Amino acid sequence: MKAFLQIFFLLVTQICLAQGSWTKIGDMPENRYAHTVNELGGKIYLVGGVHTETSTYPRTALVYDRSSGVWAEIPLCNNKIRNCHTSCVVDGKLYVIGGNDSSTIVSTMDMFDPNTGEWVSKNSMSTYRGLTACASIEGKIYVMGGMRQLGDYAGLSTGEVYNTTNDTWTQLADMPSYRWGHSAVALNGKIYVFGGRSTSTPYTSVEVYDPQTNTWTTKSNMPTARYCLTTCLLDSNIFAIGGWAHSGSGPLYDKVEIYNPESDVWLTESPLPVARAVLASIVLDGKIYVYGGARTTHPCMGTSAIYELSYDDIFAQQPYVDKPYARKNIDSVLFRTRFSNINDHQFTAHLICTNSDNTDIDSLTLFDDGFHGDSLANDGLYGGYIPPRTIEDFYFISVSIIDNQTNKYHNTPDRCRFTTAGPVVLDSISYTKPWTNYSVKTFIRNQSTNTTITKASVKLICDDPWVLPNSSNVRTLPNIPPGGITSNTFSSFSVNYIDSLFPGYFNFKVEIMSNDWTYWVDSMQVIITGVDDEVTVPSAFKLEQNFPNPFNPTTTIGFGIPEKGNVRLSIINVLGEEIKVLLDEVKEAGFHSVEFNGSDLPSSVYFYRIQSGNFIETKKMLLLR
Repeated sequence: MKAFLQIFFLLVTQICLAQGSWTKIGDMPENRYAHTVNELGGKIYLVGGVHTETSTYPRTALVYDRSSGVWAEIPLCNNKIRNCHTSCVVDGKLYVIGGNDSSTIVSTMDMFDPNTGEWVSKNSMSTYRGLTACASIEGKIYVMGGMRQLGDYAGLSTGEVYNTTNDTWTQLADMPSYRWGHSAVALNGKIYVFGGRSTSTPYTSVEVYDPQTNTWTTKSNMPTARYCLTTCLLDSNIFAIGGWAHSGSGPLYDKVEIYNPESDVWLTESPLPVARAVLASIVLDGKIYVYGGARTTHPCMGTSAIYELSYDDIFAQQPYVDKPYARKNIDSVLFRTRFSNINDHQFTAHLICTNSDNTDIDSLTLFDDGFHGDSLANDGLYGGYIPPRTIEDFYFISVSIIDNQTNKYHNTPDRCRFTTAGPVVLDSISYTKPWTNYSVKTFIRNQSTNTTITKASVKLICDDPWVLPNSSNVRTLPNIPPGGITSNTFSSFSVNYIDSLFPGYFNFKVEIMSNDWTYWVDSMQVIITGVDDEVTVPSAFKLEQNFPNPFNPTTTIGFGIPEKGNVRLSIINVLGEEIKVLLDEVKEAGFHSVEFNGSDLPSSVYFYRIQSGNFIETKKMLLLR
């Protein structure tokens, strides 16, 4: 049976590995990059941009009439150059914001009304912004970050919002990070910002702005660090397309990665047929269209090609697993998903679960019957339970589909993952206060029996209202051997807070990842007791094994308490009698140690017991004289 499943899995993967298919559908009338694309009244407007780095810059917008298939050209406002700008449509009008006029970065905004065919200059932003990003929500345009002037590679963290009803700008809360060359998408009343760069470092971080609270939060990182990418929204999923790691030395990316905000999970899509940066995209009729872009690094050369990503196949979307970490031999894992099925064909779907080296493969039918974790029968939500796995490993879930009407196979690879390795937990947190902020280190313990956690990283989250957003909240970790503890020792987290609101503690949450996939989540409250020296606080009560053991006549007993409280530490003989009390006093949260001298006792087995609040634990030690 296993051999059959392996062959079936490989066959399905080879027949239809891609989720969607890219097709070149034509060319723009001329090469362009660093332009924008929007749809207005059945026409596509490609505004400004650059032909090549050494040629004249266009002063026009290319306009494509979707009904007639004819291209036209209109001048930009005041016949001026505009590239590396941003744009959006509000109430049937096109707003073009910031950018570069070939020699300087500008703060101006122009509005195009397709009903009159005229451009109108609007109030300028308070800040010059090039390679910035914008998104619109409820008649307002939110512009964030960007480059203040040519050569200013640090970028901006500031943002401002434009009210289209009264032609005014107001300031937003700063982004957690400085960035330019990023991209933004509005979804469900929030704005998601992807990629970008500050100085020489491209970002993977994703930051989310909530206009209701004027606050920023962070989400799971993009798999690929890049800037000058394009993003677009299709079926509640955000597609990150193209870009580069460095405009001088590359590489250019053909990568397409999909982010699902509901599950906070990234997936990989079919790559572009060509690598492009500073490109533009738009979604029309359930398809993604990508226009132009640079095909080389400096000197940049524009392109004219138009590519379409379409989904005529049946594929899984909105995947979910209830247990990213599952105990081996104990936990079953619920998987469920919906399907994109444009042609509304009848189909049969299977979940394919494989471990890291394809030696453990399982195939399960997915049901929409209300009995397999899929809510109600015939509601379009398919589910199935993966039986407990017998080994420690990482598991990858793909979905294969047979179209019952065409007999065609489809496969949606790597929909979800889970692991039986671990759990990997938060062992302790240390903190100090070098300046006005707290410097925090996380100590992570791998409780696996025989699995080393590789390519590990940890994300620190604190949603306390007195904590300010932190853009750089993911740290890489060394490989963690079974039973081992590691830390972000060389790169602490910086926790900034509002002193007037600070009650003296933080509620920290950590997400622990392997290969950028979150498998384990843990949390703890840290009560601040002092800042002169580094303080380490365990996540739970701990009684360590004495050292040395056996001993003669002295040994050290270590323990940790997560909160301030009375600690009683005593020595007990083999008859269960308490013969010595080493400690009975209030201790601050943290790690402590006590030395025990048994010079007045005979050789024997002894026990030491700790009690603090409701926590009681006893360990054995051996005195050899």
